[in-house]
Amino acid sequence: MSKKLLLCAHVAEPRGADLRRAIASAGLSGWTVHAFVRPGLSRIYRALAHALRRRSLVAASPAPFLPQLLEYLHLAPIKHWERVVIATYSAGYALLEELVASPIDRRAITGWIAIDSGYAGADAGVHALARTAAEGKRLVWCGYTDLDPVAYASTAAYAAELLRAAGIEPTSGRLVEARGLLRAERWPHDAAALAAAQRAGSAAVAALWRREHRAALEVHGPSFVARALAALEGAPTGPVQEDLEADAADDRVHRNVKPENLHPLSAALVAAALRDVGVQELPGNRGERIDDYNRTARVALGSDYCAPAIMTWIREAEQMTGLRSAIPGSPAAKGIEAQFRRASLWVKASKLREHAAPGWIAVFNRAGLPPEDWRGHTGVLVAKEGDGFVCVEANVGVGVEQRWHAWSDPLLRGAGRIDTG
Repeated sequence: MSKKLLLCAHVAEPRGADLRRAIASAGLSGWTVHAFVRPGLSRIYRALAHALRRRSLVAASPAPFLPQLLEYLHLAPIKHWERVVIATYSAGYALLEELVASPIDRRAITGWIAIDSGYAGADAGVHALARTAAEGKRLVWCGYTDLDPVAYASTAAYAAELLRAAGIEPTSGRLVEARGLLRAERWPHDAAALAAAQRAGSAAVAALWRREHRAALEVHGPSFVARALAALEGAPTGPVQEDLEADAADDRVHRNVKPENLHPLSAALVAAALRDVGVQELPGNRGERIDDYNRTARVALGSDYCAPAIMTWIREAEQMTGLRSAIPGSPAAKGIEAQFRRASLWVKASKLREHAAPGWIAVFNRAGLPPEDWRGHTGVLVAKEGDGFVCVEANVGVGVEQRWHAWSDPLLRGAGRIDTG
């Protein structure tokens, strides 16, 4: 049974067969090629990543979800594969970005082959992957067309960003830039066809870009993938694991959260909250996951949801552990404080530095309102860091985010724990 997996995101199965033939023709054996596509743009793959991440039980930020992805695609578990290479076409890059945002998943992935795939700015995880590829520790091959899609940043700009992240300044006009197992390869357009399209107008230029984009997968893609895998297998030492301490430095919250030292219920609460980091709200405090929070709290859809999120994460922690929380949670942040006070589990802000731990729930006054106002804010403490702590908070920014607070934050009221020790 093959031990090497090429997972192709946003690649329909007829094109998957083309990739298999090219790999076989290159004399490469032992590769399982799994192609799948989800109709839509990059946000479809981000939504898939967020849904799978919520199933992860690992207390990290962002939580890894490669094992859940393999299960979702009905593939053998991660321990089966000696190598896992992700190939993406077009919008599929978003799935790769979500994967490598987690150092745990980044270690599990052997490489990335991008076929005209990558728009807007590359994430920090992709930068880290590019650097390790330049060192010969991972594979990153990026092939791209050089026509500007106009409506958004081009794959050419994305490739240039990867090179710069690895300390390589792209040279204008050069078709290939490479170092180690990092390679950016430009596929030039048909100059005569572009000139004719420009004379015909913007619609003709857009149609030409679409043809060039399809050709990236159908014409260039098969041989590009085969050459990339050949380079990987021909590497003198092959990809190696990054130093674990370097990975920890890449993800400070993962470094600080040590669920093995926590009460099981607190560890489960941390895991539940971290899984939702990255959930984004739609206008009007709506969204599938956000609606889940408010249904759990039995409040109207579209309500403020910081405290309903806490209620949801408490329920999920209880389900994960089979243990009962000391408080049920409340639809109002200061209602959570009241529950902790009645259970004699409340610690005021001035004592938190000494007593608080990951898994505690912090309550804040709301900025711009007097302290006695019934409205407040709340979040799950997931790490103590320096002169403060990191919380996972809902109903901030664009949804669910991690935020650092000083122990001396004037809005901080205090915190409590959901376990009884």
